[in-house]
Amino acid sequence: MRYIDGIMFSSMLITCSTNSEKELQLPYRGPVPVYSTDQKNGSVIRAQLGFDALIDCKVTSVEKNLVSWFLVRTSFSTQSTPLLLNSSSSSSSSSSSPPSRNHLSLLTVGFQTYSSDPRFELDFLRPNNYRLRVRDVRVEDEGYYHCQLSTHPPQITWARLLTLKPIVRILDKENKTVSDIHHHIRSKISLQCRVSQGSRLGSSVVWSYSSLSPHPVLVQLNAADRAGVRISTWREGEGELLSILEMVNLEARDGGNYICSVLYGSSMAYSQSVRLHVVSDTPEPVLNNIPGTLYNTVIFTGSTLFSILIPYTRIKVYSS
Repeated sequence: MRYIDGIMFSSMLITCSTNSEKELQLPYRGPVPVYSTDQKNGSVIRAQLGFDALIDCKVTSVEKNLVSWFLVRTSFSTQSTPLLLNSSSSSSSSSSSPPSRNHLSLLTVGFQTYSSDPRFELDFLRPNNYRLRVRDVRVEDEGYYHCQLSTHPPQITWARLLTLKPIVRILDKENKTVSDIHHHIRSKISLQCRVSQGSRLGSSVVWSYSSLSPHPVLVQLNAADRAGVRISTWREGEGELLSILEMVNLEARDGGNYICSVLYGSSMAYSQSVRLHVVSDTPEPVLNNIPGTLYNTVIFTGSTLFSILIPYTRIKVYSS
């Protein structure tokens, strides 16, 4: 044992002989890889469904296969702090997070993809950005993405990916949002369903109807099921959809709830509804029950029709 500046060293750790330098090849130790000063920790990336998301990981003095990407999915969608892997990173530790059911997935190591989902891949951007690309983002891709440096101890930086949900609105002919409308019998209506932040892939618009009865049944509107119905749908841009529902010769039975839904896959939908009231052209007069008020009363007697003015009174009707 010997002491240098108060620190004890053991000669048993490394023994080198000037005659055997070629026999002992010590590994080269360059600068320790660290994250770049402009690398943000805890950033939030918002991606539209069906589009690509890019998550940065800027590293200095990196070596081969030193950078790995992990995805942590958690059941706590409102959780503000990530579930971190064990590391000595200066970022928030997992002890501050509530316990939750989570799933850890290895995505990439170096330039090699280890995920069974080919949508995850490393998209290196020179000179030092080991960014991760998530193609055709889905709702289930939400979670915490960890970029890990395989140093000793490991270093981790993380980012959270959130998806932008479609916004569905039903508009009238003046492009105003409506939730309750009134139309006369035999009139025509035109409803616009405008979708923004929609998916770039695999989305469609469906109109449905349910009556105002106590036990309504939801049915899909189809031009073949009712005469005078026309549905037109088209894209106006990336993630922008417009669908117009037109109906002519309204009947009393057409009153009810009309729902515009944007479908993704087989189970996910985002929707908005409007309630249609079909009213008569000649509404019945409303009696205010004020004594002394005269009302115009129409009376049928056989084939004769005449009109008289009578004061307000309570009338009992008897049937023979």
